[in-house]
Amino acid sequence: MTLFTDHRGETRLPRTDSESRMADAQAEARAAAAIDSCPRCGKGVNRNLAIRGWVQCEQFGSAGFRADDSAPSCSWQGFTC
Repeated sequence: MTLFTDHRGETRLPRTDSESRMADAQAEARAAAAIDSCPRCGKGVNRNLAIRGWVQCEQFGSAGFRADDSAPSCSWQGFTC
């Protein structure tokens, strides 16, 4: 088994498939938050203050909670950390 050194200089095992998928999803969420654009529909992104690092499309949720009730809803959400 090959070990590698991470960004902190600690030696660890290679990433599992699950860890790789989580890292990719977090990178997508960080990018969406940085440019304030949903990767699915292109609308803005809101930080959800209930949980640290949680971001979601401004069109997430039911009518009355979305930024524009006349536009279709979007289910994208993610964690930045």
